[in-house]
Amino acid sequence: MDGRVLISSIILVAGMILLLLGIGHNALTQGMSFADDNKALLLVLGIVFTLLGLTGFVYFLYDVLKRDDEECRNASVADYKDTTNFSANKKSAAAPFGDTP
Repeated sequence: MDGRVLISSIILVAGMILLLLGIGHNALTQGMSFADDNKALLLVLGIVFTLLGLTGFVYFLYDVLKRDDEECRNASVADYKDTTNFSANKKSAAAPFGDTP
């Protein structure tokens, strides 16, 4: 997997955790108390990090899949050219003097 996808997924997860902390999710904030200013800051940072991570994750994942698809297509075209050259070489080997068999 590409490193860019991994980094953007880490940013996405950090953003979701910050978002949940900013909302005041009960299971995450048990035993913690945040001031209203801190909750608003966590909420804004969570939204920004989540959007940034999601955008990066989708874009980089699309880029990786597109690159793999292009490599696969180029490999299959190269294999096809090799097989057509093989059949042309086989015909010329069967008739070395230009005679058709």
